Amino acid sequence: MRVITGLARGRRLKTLPGPDIRPTSDMVREALFDIFQARYDIEGASFLDLYAGTGAVGIEALSRGAAKATFVEESPRTAQVIRANLTHTGLSSNAQVILGDVLKTLPKLAQSGQTYDIIFMDPPYKGGLAEATLEEVIKLGLAKGTVIAEYHAKYPLPDELDNFRCYKKARYGQKILKFYGYGD
Repeated sequence: MRVITGLARGRRLKTLPGPDIRPTSDMVREALFDIFQARYDIEGASFLDLYAGTGAVGIEALSRGAAKATFVEESPRTAQVIRANLTHTGLSSNAQVILGDVLKTLPKLAQSGQTYDIIFMDPPYKGGLAEATLEEVIKLGLAKGTVIAEYHAKYPLPDELDNFRCYKKARYGQKILKFYGYGD
């Protein structure tokens, strides 16, 4: 796994072994940013990476010019990997790693007045976390722009929640990326 383009292009990223971590592959990450950047500019954007895992998606956003990225991860070991990857890529100065449960952290971010241009979420597939997280992000008003959800085809997400609508959907095997925006 590596950073695809930008400031940290080609840098290898660390991961943890085992079934609990399933990093977004280079191919899917590249497609995600190609789809997003065909419509919006990432330069100067604020990025929120939920269920961050290795941090690869948020690191890619920083490498491509995002102004700042916040990573939320529940596992202390995995949060250490994110910090190591940020240091290795030289992108740690514009990043914040928050150790904690995503659904408990989102209200704290909202209370502190945080909003984000781009929010990426890749929760564990089982348990309804994808829809619950999407609903919470929208309810709390954390998204100024786009929310990108990665999920398994067996656990579909709705095309519309409140005034947030899916404007693009892409499938890669059993992984699906859904791009949401206001009224699009």
